[in-house]
Amino acid sequence: MSLYTLTIIQKLLSSVFFFLSGLLWKKILKNQVNYHLIYYRTLFSILFLFIVTLILSYFDNDFSYGPLSKADMMDWVITLSICFFSFFGLYYFTQALQKGRFTIVVPMSSLTGFFAVLSAVLFFKQSLTFAQVLAFIVIFVGLVYHQYNDLINLRISRELLLILMFTFFWGVSFSLYLIPIETFGPINFTLILEVCVLVSTLFLLFFKERRIFPKPTDKITFYGCIAIGFCVAGGSMLSNIALAKVSVLVNVLIGLLFEGLVLIIGIKFFKDKIFFKDWILIIAITIGCILIMF
Repeated sequence: MSLYTLTIIQKLLSSVFFFLSGLLWKKILKNQVNYHLIYYRTLFSILFLFIVTLILSYFDNDFSYGPLSKADMMDWVITLSICFFSFFGLYYFTQALQKGRFTIVVPMSSLTGFFAVLSAVLFFKQSLTFAQVLAFIVIFVGLVYHQYNDLINLRISRELLLILMFTFFWGVSFSLYLIPIETFGPINFTLILEVCVLVSTLFLLFFKERRIFPKPTDKITFYGCIAIGFCVAGGSMLSNIALAKVSVLVNVLIGLLFEGLVLIIGIKFFKDKIFFKDWILIIAITIGCILIMF
């Protein structure tokens, strides 16, 4: 099996892990405080990643493990800034799942790929092609059509606003992950990212509730957080390894493959209603995300 094929399989597996974590999030969030559950799930994702890191350290795998001693102060400042910025993607994603329709929120998360490619163009000095300009137009037209009634009244639906928020934060972060991955290696960087997520939830707990530990939750929700922690650890680790080996464009394209599966599950299990304008927007975003890769 070639290295490229192995990388594609790793990316596919990471997408499966993220897909499962999205399903679990939708099941357990309900009326819960989202950052309380993020706190619990992050404890377990850090635990799982720490175990993997210890195991890999015995094999001296420089690519995956990465020597921390080579990083200077500026490397840490840049990495931590990216990680804390990325946290808001998770924060708004859980809010979107909590308040929106699974069948709309998860397929439209492909906008993350749009923002990722746009960021790669802006930060890594790539020039825009005609297809990429066309992608902007297609997505813009889809958004305007979907929100037309709200826009003429100078409003935007809360569901769409939350989707735009988390896809922006995650999309920009995803392309910037290449910088710390090159310094720390994908495994170490994933662990650093999860620690930053935990620190972010601690800040929220302190400033919003004047506490550093969330309220205890029920057993089913707690077990759900453990499962999500495992899925996130596996998904993030494999995704960052794949990102280090193949381009942002290929990673984005693979992520688009799961849209059909999400729609089927959302309609069947969550009984979500999808309107004609929703289909138009999903199709527009899918076409736009494909076009932007050319």
